[in-house]
Amino acid sequence: DVGRKAQAALAGIAENDLAHIFDRFYQVDASRSSGGFGLGLALVKRIVEVHGWTIDALSTENIGTTFTIHFSGVSPRA
Repeated sequence: DVGRKAQAALAGIAENDLAHIFDRFYQVDASRSSGGFGLGLALVKRIVEVHGWTIDALSTENIGTTFTIHFSGVSPRA
């Protein structure tokens, strides 16, 4: 399996919110919202799962968030 990481330009996500970020319509903090419907990460997760892959997120509040997509059945390039 191959994993690819992407560092998000976020201030970090609180631990209690992290468990819900892939839920449809979930928004971490309405006061920080710049619009949207809370569908972005839910769509990403669904697309990833349709391909048989997985996605996870590690975050430290006020520091940053890293998303990793694990590509099952894909060999790493040399």
